Amino acid sequence: MVYMSKKKKKRVMRKRLLGLTITGVVVVLIFVINWQVGLGKTLATVDGTRIRSGAVAGVEGYLQYIQTGGFPDYSTRGMTKEEAEETQMWSTLQKNSILNSIFVPLETLKKHFADIGTVFPSEEAAENIQTAVDSIFSTAAVAAQLESHGVKREHVEYYYTYVQALDVYWEEIIAWYPITDEDAQAYYDEYYYYWQTSMSMQASHILIQDPEHSDEKRAEIEAILEKVDAGEDFAELAMEYSEDGSAANGGDLGTFGLGQMVQPFEEACLALEPGETSGIVESEFGFHII
Repeated sequence: MVYMSKKKKKRVMRKRLLGLTITGVVVVLIFVINWQVGLGKTLATVDGTRIRSGAVAGVEGYLQYIQTGGFPDYSTRGMTKEEAEETQMWSTLQKNSILNSIFVPLETLKKHFADIGTVFPSEEAAENIQTAVDSIFSTAAVAAQLESHGVKREHVEYYYTYVQALDVYWEEIIAWYPITDEDAQAYYDEYYYYWQTSMSMQASHILIQDPEHSDEKRAEIEAILEKVDAGEDFAELAMEYSEDGSAANGGDLGTFGLGQMVQPFEEACLALEPGETSGIVESEFGFHII
């Protein structure tokens, strides 16, 4: 047994405590460094909240996955200098887009909700967020794939929090500025053009090709028209006599819009009621029965 004076014992204890303290500080620093590296650099600060590149990349990865089934790949291996620079520029643009369209609006909305006393997320919103996240990670294979590409649960949760925040905000907007029937009608009248869908038609025809419109070919189409008028099956007649690719489909030309057919053909279609059959129509291609 080694004898130590009380003074020496105190010095040894102080050294041990100092060693433990230094070790603890080093461990904490290592943890913090690793934590910061995982989050990435700060891209923006919104109302005191720092938005990190790691979080933005995670949300970007999730959005790409649900849209395309893949993940963003900004690897520059094997690229020329110009290709690498273009890839990096594209990566920056994508991340800035996610930052400005999701992260900044959500953090701004959180501050807005807090300012006006709106509890967010509400119990219902929180449940919706959790249901969405659980659904995504319910399949082990999908969860492993997401996590292997840096997409964590918190990234997916952040995205659906943003979705719920938008829903709440639009409900507030409608409550503040209710839309009356008169408002809706006025808006419709002003932007009427944008609500219109282009006209579409569907027709079948029998074509005898003859750009010269000879009497001989006219006689052929007249004979076919007599069969049509007598009630013979139009599709069967088209398959037998029509001289274009639609013959194989019983003359069916499918659906087409205004301006897609030559003018005489289009005008004849517009003059017909559904189910009606035209007389002989002349076009630059020859003679039609529509």
